[in-house]
Amino acid sequence: MALLKWDNNYSVSIDVIDAHHKKIIELLNILHDAILQKTEHEIMEKILEDLTACVEQNFPEEEELLRTAGYPHLEEHMESHRILAEGVWALLARYQEGEDLTYDVMNFLTSWITEHIMQEDKRYESFLQKTSPQPLVSSAG
Repeated sequence: MALLKWDNNYSVSIDVIDAHHKKIIELLNILHDAILQKTEHEIMEKILEDLTACVEQNFPEEEELLRTAGYPHLEEHMESHRILAEGVWALLARYQEGEDLTYDVMNFLTSWITEHIMQEDKRYESFLQKTSPQPLVSSAG
């Protein structure tokens, strides 16, 4: 049972970035389902691996898109990515020390969605719609 379903409210109308965001929502739902089934400890390593991949692959891709488009608040956005990345590394270190992170990871993912995607990323949506090549822009959101 999904805790959160993707809809256009989460979209920044850029397909490649929306795909990144869908992955974060998917991870939240996977963890939520695992908590309900009491299997959260079995999937925590995979969740953290996927978060690490998001930080290492998706952030540079998003930043390059913003750089290419001439986004005027790129440095601030990169700083928000750095803070999220540090959060992922900290969670990973705590996990490797044997700490139970179930609710910390759940809160981290929720914050990523509500604060980063819904606030930080939404700030560049209209800018990119005006400046990005058409193949990047999703008509459906």
